[in-house]
Amino acid sequence: MKRSVEELQALLEYMEVDCDPDLEDKPRLVQLVIGAKNLTRVVKAQEPALRKWRERQLSNTKLTRVESSFKSTSALDKERNTSHSSMSSAKL
Repeated sequence: MKRSVEELQALLEYMEVDCDPDLEDKPRLVQLVIGAKNLTRVVKAQEPALRKWRERQLSNTKLTRVESSFKSTSALDKERNTSHSSMSSAKL
């Protein structure tokens, strides 16, 4: 099926592809349409893998936050023990 330049431009607009509205090079318009169609397929094919990756990243971030809060609590405990032992020795 042969399409005119206007039809290709309208199709790109419908597909929400950003391109120069003054572009009238038919091979380039066809290339943009094909690229947009392929991009949709690629995104759908990669979606499960990307979702798993995102979940791993979020869980790693949560673990890091828990570890750092644990480390800061441990540092406070050490500081309290140090100040408590220095107070005890000052009383003696």
